[in-house]
Amino acid sequence: MGLWFVICIFEKKVTISNLLINITYFFEVAPFIFCLINLKKLKTKERRVFFAYTLFVAVFILLAFTARSVFHSRTAAYIVARIYDVIEYSLLSYFFSLNTKNAIVKRITLFTIIPFIGYCIYDYLSAKVPGFAFVPLVIEGLTLLIVLIYIFYEKMQYSLDIAVHQTSFFWVAVAFVVYFAGSFFLFLYSKNSYQDDSFRNQYTIIYSVVTISKDILLCISTFVKDKDKTPQSSVIQSPFDSFLPFTN
Repeated sequence: MGLWFVICIFEKKVTISNLLINITYFFEVAPFIFCLINLKKLKTKERRVFFAYTLFVAVFILLAFTARSVFHSRTAAYIVARIYDVIEYSLLSYFFSLNTKNAIVKRITLFTIIPFIGYCIYDYLSAKVPGFAFVPLVIEGLTLLIVLIYIFYEKMQYSLDIAVHQTSFFWVAVAFVVYFAGSFFLFLYSKNSYQDDSFRNQYTIIYSVVTISKDILLCISTFVKDKDKTPQSSVIQSPFDSFLPFTN
């Protein structure tokens, strides 16, 4: 999603400080930098997929910036951004599927990649002129937000030898919950309001704050050392269960 912000600020001049824009650029690439710093911690499949995601974001932001500001090709930048949406959704869906124990949810999460790609292609081909893919972004945010809420619920159902917040996934999940929740209505309203200068200014400010918050949490996740955890097969039982009626 962050790639559209790179294109948006070159589409039309907005009344916001260049400092805020540059800070947002840096924070989008920061998780990849911190992954490199903590490269020795990339021992699990989940961490390696997350590293691939941060690398992908850094590379595509560079490509979009080059297409828009160096080659001055708005069409090329739009195409890059469309490809970005598809790969981002695919990587995040795969990453989240690795963190759920429910086989059905895992399959559904991976299966959603196919209709999402199909809709992205349809949205691109049906557009009269190259434009921003706000609807696919709304779909992506809503779908993955639902998946994350379920994973949080699932993890709370099983007792672990360590607290949930002491795992790297917790910080990644919170980061994307903040991001998806914070940008959902922003993208939803942008489809019809983005041409308004006042809205564009508010869009840039809100999106920058949400994105920076997400990236800070992603950077924190790279420093968390995951411990070996063996979840118990049974759901956590409340100490008050023995006092419930109709129990022996």
